[in-house]
Amino acid sequence: MRKDSTKFPLNRKLRSRPMLDQIRPHGLGAGSHAEINNSTIIQDGQNTFNIGDASANIRNSSITSRASSAVMVRDNGVLNLIGTSVYGYGAQHAGMLVLNGTANVLDGSHVFGEFEGIRMWQAHTVTPETMSLHVSNSTVEGRTGAAVMIERREGYPDIPVDVLISNGARLIGGNGNIIQANELSIASIKVDNAQLEGNVAAAESADIDVTIQNHGSIKGTFIGIDALTLNSSGTWKLIGDDTMGHIAMGGGIVELSDGTGAAYNTLTLNTLAGNGTFVMGTNLGATDGDRLIVADAGGATGDHMVHVRNTGIEPSASHEYMLVDTNGGDAVFALRGGLADVGTYKYGLEQRGDDWFLVGTSQTTPGTDTAVGLHGIGPTVFYGELATLRQRMGDLRLNGGQDGTWTRAYGRGFSIKSGAGQVYDQTQWGVSVGADREVTLGGETLLVGGLAGFSRSTIKLDGGSTGDVNSYYGGLYATWMHDSGFYVDGLAKLNSFRDKTHVVMSDGSGAEGSYNAMGFGGQIEIGKHIKMGEHTYIEPFAQLASVTIGGSDYHLDNGMDVANGSMNSLLGRIGVTVGLNHALESGGVLQPYLRLAVAQEFASGGTLRVNETVFSNDLKGFRGEIGAGLAAQIAPNLQITGDFEYASGKHVDQDWGVNFGLRYNF
Repeated sequence: MRKDSTKFPLNRKLRSRPMLDQIRPHGLGAGSHAEINNSTIIQDGQNTFNIGDASANIRNSSITSRASSAVMVRDNGVLNLIGTSVYGYGAQHAGMLVLNGTANVLDGSHVFGEFEGIRMWQAHTVTPETMSLHVSNSTVEGRTGAAVMIERREGYPDIPVDVLISNGARLIGGNGNIIQANELSIASIKVDNAQLEGNVAAAESADIDVTIQNHGSIKGTFIGIDALTLNSSGTWKLIGDDTMGHIAMGGGIVELSDGTGAAYNTLTLNTLAGNGTFVMGTNLGATDGDRLIVADAGGATGDHMVHVRNTGIEPSASHEYMLVDTNGGDAVFALRGGLADVGTYKYGLEQRGDDWFLVGTSQTTPGTDTAVGLHGIGPTVFYGELATLRQRMGDLRLNGGQDGTWTRAYGRGFSIKSGAGQVYDQTQWGVSVGADREVTLGGETLLVGGLAGFSRSTIKLDGGSTGDVNSYYGGLYATWMHDSGFYVDGLAKLNSFRDKTHVVMSDGSGAEGSYNAMGFGGQIEIGKHIKMGEHTYIEPFAQLASVTIGGSDYHLDNGMDVANGSMNSLLGRIGVTVGLNHALESGGVLQPYLRLAVAQEFASGGTLRVNETVFSNDLKGFRGEIGAGLAAQIAPNLQITGDFEYASGKHVDQDWGVNFGLRYNF
């Protein structure tokens, strides 16, 4: 050991003998305690920093041995490494030896051994009070051997070794084993909130108890381990077919495969108890998947959840699959979420004797429902964007057809039941701007103009799935008004739709997809303004509107394929508006009105294909409508308008609709 003060500055706390008697060439003497901070200890030859029947706290330091283990803790010695690195480069040596002592590797420490990382060696005549290792938020690495090796020699005390791996600690074993135990070892191993990858291997006569808890996990296999305890979301992640004598579940998880579908695994147990979750994957088209087998007669007990990984991929045929194979017992298994999404339809778990099968149902999956909803949303988006004729006619009644510019903001809420049975809510918010002027054609005066706008619509389904439509549009319109009160109002509009789906599957996992589509349509309205007295009027009207939304294909990232056919709508409407003209003292005009109408959807909508199943999105049906509004001339060249709408029908209910407008005349 080099005692140069620049390499070994010690902040010592000594308990019994004078300080110089306690700092020895190879470590600490019996009964002493040392505080070592910000130091570097380098040992040549076979020297090892030895803590025997002593204790030390070593912080933010490094200890290196070039030809042996760097540190030895023995005879009830206690070592706390805090943010400290230990390197043992001796061939066939561990970075640290713990002989009947206690080692705590904490707070970003790193222990490296050329052979094993740490060897817990029960091979000394002193009977230890405890023999333990705690690795927390630190790394232990064995270059060619196990990260942690547990060894007990015959004839020595049978004090169990306690190993706790916690708080994001990492174990790296060069031979694939993160923890390894020899023939006579006795140990209790706990993994607590640490995610480990590698095997736990024990010789046949070893007595090893393994517990994974508090969101800790081990991805690997257990060799020579007969019992495993999984508590509080502690997880075993299989890497292939595996066996285990007994699993006790206390809210733990077993993931039988990695979810990619590249391979499926079978886990065979002798017995099962407690309550936990088994995460499994399937490929029903190939009648393949993960499987749990409990082999002993009556060996399956407890209440367990089966989490079948949901997928949008369609089975090539309608198959069922045995997920759980038991040989009796009172165990109960249930699907997470009640049902599992497999392609277009949901699957349920059905008990048959001692076994549990995944079987198909007629219920569509959230992915299917969201796809149908987005396909059918186009017409309501398109019509919702049309500047209401009532507002524009209110403008024209007040200004007599003057040139001007305008803007309108609007919002709507719908409750829709598709022809395929899906039920969803739709909300829409948007804004339109436009300008128009009078022109004379063939001796007739027309008001012609153009408009542009944007709207955002969202559909929401039970279970949390949503779909969004961003719509960009532009159009042309014209209005003819005769002195007798007859009028004709028409509009043509072109839309660009940007659709995105956000699916929450039955197991809570998500899936997304997106597509673009174009839409073209318009509407024409014919009516007559009839004065009923000095201040009141009525306007009967008839309207016909139509739109076609183009088809598009897209893919969800859960494997579901959707092919949208075109969506068509032909909507007829007849109604009447009753209004009042009230002159203001300021010279303006206030025009409240009430509108009643009935509407009929004549078109059959369209179809879409979800995987291999075709759905009809038929919104054909009748609905009644009511609205109330106000148009006001508040200055010679300025008008404001606003109204509220409600409608109820077979497939489409408009729960609310609001429009606010502002017009400036030149």
